[in-house]
Amino acid sequence: MSAMSLRFSRASSLLQKAQRFTEVFDMNVLIIGSGGREHALAWKVAQDPRVQKVFVAPGNAGTAIEAKCENVAIDVLALEQLADFAEKNVSLTIVGPEVPLVAGVVDLFRSRGLGQR
Repeated sequence: MSAMSLRFSRASSLLQKAQRFTEVFDMNVLIIGSGGREHALAWKVAQDPRVQKVFVAPGNAGTAIEAKCENVAIDVLALEQLADFAEKNVSLTIVGPEVPLVAGVVDLFRSRGLGQR
């Protein structure tokens, strides 16, 4: 299995897990990052019929033109802003790059009850 296929498989798996946590079938998803990895994730996630909109923070030129995708001008290290946005707008967050993970994005989201349903 190629690395890209593995990422697509992982995105599908995350969506299946998210369905257990929400009754909403028109869910919004936030993908944190701006590279090709995040573009591929956004493209795949947007294909799921349960997903209404995919927000990509900060995104890139490619994610800006994908169907059902919208770039959000929030830096990957602006953790409080990302959490505020997620709290108000999304049911699922996918973190692409390692930098926000190392900076503690998961700990912050958990402390705010995001993704804990």
